[in-house]
Amino acid sequence: MTTADNEKKEKDRRQAEQRLQVGLEGYGSGKLDQATEAFGDAEIRFRLVGDFKRAGDARSMIADIQRENNQLEQALNSYQRARRHYQEAHSALLEAASMLSIGHIERQMGHLDRAQDAYQAAQQIYRTHNHAQGLGNVALALGHVELQRGNLRYAAEHYQDAIGYFKQANDSLNEADASRSLADIQRMARQFAEAERAYQRALTIYQTHKDNFGTVDAEVGLARIYIEQERFDEAANTLSEALNLASMIEYELGQADANLGLAEINFLQTHADQALTTAQSALQVYTNQRHGLGAANASRMLAEINLRRGQVSYANFMMERALRTYQSIAFRLGQVEATVGLGIIQYQRGLLDRARHTLEDGRQQAHTLKNSWDNSILLSTPIAMHIRVLKN
Repeated sequence: MTTADNEKKEKDRRQAEQRLQVGLEGYGSGKLDQATEAFGDAEIRFRLVGDFKRAGDARSMIADIQRENNQLEQALNSYQRARRHYQEAHSALLEAASMLSIGHIERQMGHLDRAQDAYQAAQQIYRTHNHAQGLGNVALALGHVELQRGNLRYAAEHYQDAIGYFKQANDSLNEADASRSLADIQRMARQFAEAERAYQRALTIYQTHKDNFGTVDAEVGLARIYIEQERFDEAANTLSEALNLASMIEYELGQADANLGLAEINFLQTHADQALTTAQSALQVYTNQRHGLGAANASRMLAEINLRRGQVSYANFMMERALRTYQSIAFRLGQVEATVGLGIIQYQRGLLDRARHTLEDGRQQAHTLKNSWDNSILLSTPIAMHIRVLKN
């Protein structure tokens, strides 16, 4: 290569770095269109000078923006493109990180088998490099996949693996996330003492690191235990603490989670009007944030509330909405809950044949998840209460 060629290449590299910097500044200031354009330009320039690692970095930033904008298909394509750049650059760990991101989007879109394939591809790379942090991230993600499938035992095993890997990597914050996820499973299995210890362990870590977002999530988890144990005063106090902290740090999803918990307490204490207001507030936030699982849970709660208030047709509408959302995100536990809830509403409407068919469908779904009809770990407290009434 001649001196002139070298000088041109170096000039092109400097221009690529300048465009990358413009993209980072635009991203930091919220000018996402400007950032996307700059990152795209930087990617092309880095690729032309043979710097595929930096080209992958630029494309990954575009993917992150697309994901933030809920452009999931575009983000998926961008992460796949970034992965190819990293392969060309022989940057195995960055390739694995791209595969993790691909898996997250596939899981968000409800493509659980594709998500698992992507996670396992990343896992293979991390194992080759004995990368404990990456293996912990994969184990945590695989736990989420199994939770969506309703395989609680497998999910718990993955979360326990994640805790071990994060301890090995001295990553206490991710260890707390894995502990909280394990606690969610233990709570569903009504292993309340174990779940409370796991939530408290996560809470201690979050507070030590001044992670307010994690603190809110752990407090909401603890409150869920108290609700299911009918320790309503403790639950309300814990949720109020979480709500105040979430409001202070402008953590909207945390506020919604706390409000939904307060709605359930009001519902169980027969304060239907207060429950309605807080559940509606939660649903609005989940909808605005495009949080499918939260929206489905809030819709299901609103269906229960409106059923108690005698608004049976609206309750039916909201439960069907919840069921469709659970199906769209492939969250099978929620599908069972919503199917059973819909059958109960149909029973209340006097549609006995339809109710019998729907409840049988719910029973079969629960059986598929290797849980018997009498095992209420799949059922929210309000729905479980209705089932006990029906069976008696």
